[in-house]
Amino acid sequence: MTSIPSGFREMLEDVVGAGRAGTVVDALEAPASVSVRLNPMKVPSADPFLDSTPVPWSNCGRILPLRPVFTLDPLMHAGAYYVQDSSAMFPGWVFRQVLPSILEDAGDRPLRVLDLCAAPGGKTTDLAASLREACGDRFLLVANEVVSQRAGVLADNVAIWGDPNVVVTSVDSGAFASLPGFFDAVIADVPCSGEGMFRKDAKAVKDWSPATVDLCCSRQRRIVSDVWPALRGGGAFIYSTCTFNRSEDDGNAAWCMENLGASPLGTEAGFKGVIPTKSGFLLAPGFVPGEGQWCCAMLKTGSSPAYPVKPPKRQKDAAWAYSGMLDRPAAVMRRGADVLVAVPDCIAAEAAALEALHPIQTGVALGTLKGGALVPSEDLILSHMLRDDAFPCVETDRGTALAYLHRDSFRLPDAPRGVIALSFSGLRYGVVKNLGSRCMNMNRFYSFFACCALLLCSVASFAQSTKEEYADRYNLLVKNLGETGVGIETLLDNWRAAYPDDTDMLIATFRYYLAKSQKQEVVRKDVSRYLGMKPILSLKDSLGKDVWFYQETFFDDELFGTAAKAIDKAISLNPDRLDMRFSKISSEMAYEKESPDMAGQDLKSLITYNYTEKPSWVYKG
Repeated sequence: MTSIPSGFREMLEDVVGAGRAGTVVDALEAPASVSVRLNPMKVPSADPFLDSTPVPWSNCGRILPLRPVFTLDPLMHAGAYYVQDSSAMFPGWVFRQVLPSILEDAGDRPLRVLDLCAAPGGKTTDLAASLREACGDRFLLVANEVVSQRAGVLADNVAIWGDPNVVVTSVDSGAFASLPGFFDAVIADVPCSGEGMFRKDAKAVKDWSPATVDLCCSRQRRIVSDVWPALRGGGAFIYSTCTFNRSEDDGNAAWCMENLGASPLGTEAGFKGVIPTKSGFLLAPGFVPGEGQWCCAMLKTGSSPAYPVKPPKRQKDAAWAYSGMLDRPAAVMRRGADVLVAVPDCIAAEAAALEALHPIQTGVALGTLKGGALVPSEDLILSHMLRDDAFPCVETDRGTALAYLHRDSFRLPDAPRGVIALSFSGLRYGVVKNLGSRCMNMNRFYSFFACCALLLCSVASFAQSTKEEYADRYNLLVKNLGETGVGIETLLDNWRAAYPDDTDMLIATFRYYLAKSQKQEVVRKDVSRYLGMKPILSLKDSLGKDVWFYQETFFDDELFGTAAKAIDKAISLNPDRLDMRFSKISSEMAYEKESPDMAGQDLKSLITYNYTEKPSWVYKG
């Protein structure tokens, strides 16, 4: 870790005292611990973590002596465990302490729980396991993530975990206000200043400041205020952060109780190293093995009318024939013309009430109908709602499992022909169609492994690659890993060495270095509008004066210069490509901001060129 930011230690001393603050700071210089949480619904035939240490506040948590290569473990892909920091398991413990009381209040209906800021899925899977143990089938867990890219990761992790009673949404916290009093419990692990990430992420250290703390504190209050109407009176609200300062932790808890109407839900931890605070508990590095967490529980005061749910309309068709492959009653519905989804009967009414939020994942995707037959999805194979005898299941060794995950060719000559499930150590992890001579597979990990394989193949075959092959590799890497993904710079270097005047290479180089040159920061301004932008937040300072915060893009001059050289050369080779000229001018306007001298000059040159040369403009894209 780089040196701690100015002001951090003072804030830490305010919470834990000077002596303890030194212990925390020293611990931030030490290596991070590694931990996993086991899935109680998916127990492999052999314990993969025999040399681990239990996490005190999680019966399923294990602290590992070394970090294995998790991506090469078929058990992780089968959902046998989730890789999660041990401190981050503490909100799950707090939830289990309040669960009996809210379960009693729910009566005969399914318990309804919202994990508001859920990605990537650690707390969601922890909650799902706790609810499954306490409620059986009678619970609905909504996992929400407002950022769409992270919501996709969340949906994947929920599917791998395999619990069909989880619905995944991607909406702003305010959208849940349309469900007044719907939830019995809301868990909000809110976005914070990230002090618990200092050991893992140098950017978190660099971005931290007292102003960032103030900004996060205000945003957290907005998030909680927005979702508050969706929590029923007498329901539990669990608030947590991965930060240690008083403002975002005890300060915001006190604000919620005073302004929203809540009272503390007293729980006693009694775990070694867990520090009680005014409203909750602090887990700080140096006192516990993990990265740190703060958590508290509150009870919403007042009462709420019961939210009415109506049984969903059921249109029976041929899709219902597939409910026989499930081990419990379920409503089978079509999504579009061909995709089948199954929702357990016991939560079908509750799930139907969420349709207005346009969930991205509900229940279990059974698969796709093709030619009148079901092509089963991997989600179905991973779900513990699938009957064990629904498909023939073949136990495989580690090499075959990795071949499947890597999308390599393999054969199962002794296995039945047709659709079969694959298992490793007794747990299903995939599905193939066995043709005898080979197995056809489709799996969710293809993008990652295919990119890794592509990079390895590219290194070996750069010498004989054509321009088109370089372009295809580049486009695939960008599609799966983003504009600045791992391996793209190496690919561009080799592409440039082989074809220094290739237009596609020059455009790709421009895009790569332009994206890499940018970083976004939240800045404070004393004006209510800046560069045509609206503020993302407005506050009052200590004197009552309005201040505004904007998300502004800053550029690295050297990297931007590399991008500019690439697009200049591309334009010189293709003077009539209007799209290139527009790309260059747009990038200069973003770079220069209030003083777009270069952009203005290039725009003037473009107008002159058009008037004097009268080119036949080409605009691609």
